[in-house]
Amino acid sequence: KDDKAIFYRDLLRLKAEEQPNDALAWIQLGLQEYECLGHPEEALRCLERALILQPQASDAWIFKGMVLLSLGHPQHALAALARARKDSNGAALREQLRGDAFHFLEQLQEARVAYREALKKRHHDPIIESKLGFVEVKLGQGNAGIGKLERAAEAAPALLEVHDRLVKAYILTNNLNQAAEAAEKFLSVVARPKLFMRAASIRA
Repeated sequence: KDDKAIFYRDLLRLKAEEQPNDALAWIQLGLQEYECLGHPEEALRCLERALILQPQASDAWIFKGMVLLSLGHPQHALAALARARKDSNGAALREQLRGDAFHFLEQLQEARVAYREALKKRHHDPIIESKLGFVEVKLGQGNAGIGKLERAAEAAPALLEVHDRLVKAYILTNNLNQAAEAAEKFLSVVARPKLFMRAASIRA
């Protein structure tokens, strides 16, 4: 593990132990455990402690939803996200995570609505736009979905997940030449062996 991440985690843990009734201290510790150290179960424990102290903490509910989703519990994630205020500072993240949970459950119409709400709150975000586009492709709205995916890939030329969705969408819509070209274009920006093999296999 990264020494700096562990050092900050230990500082935050000390703060939470010294101020056990400070909900924010537990939220910060939970986020450090999750985002920097990859400990979702420990992060969940910290966030649940924060929510006992401050049940109305929207950020904690949103982060709890994020962690539950990463652990493969989309229904529980949706329940947590429903407890967050719709007008909170994290409203865009809340809607994006709701979209992810619905997509995980293959509830594609609901995912589309959530991603559209997220995009309204965070205009021109290529990750959200690509997620929305991919769901639209899966719903049979190929032209609209591909358009969003291409725009997102143009806006984020080095972001793997955005290009990965575009390639998958081309394959789903049986545009194999475009899929290979998109994979090769990304390879010209970021050279990765797996991507090279994918591009070659699509060409073949």
